[in-house]
Amino acid sequence: MARRKITKSDVDTAYEMAAKAKESALFSLRRAKQLKDGADKINAEYKRSQKEQRKGR
Repeated sequence: MARRKITKSDVDTAYEMAAKAKESALFSLRRAKQLKDGADKINAEYKRSQKEQRKGR
């Protein structure tokens, strides 16, 4: 199964969600940290894909 290409917008959205969760009383701090960790992983994958694109040129 092919994975969708991650864009800068996806990274920004992930960090926005993590920030909102941290501020919200509906989320525990543990869940907010999990969202932040997920955003970090998405960002790392985005950067890795950008690096591979530059290598391929």
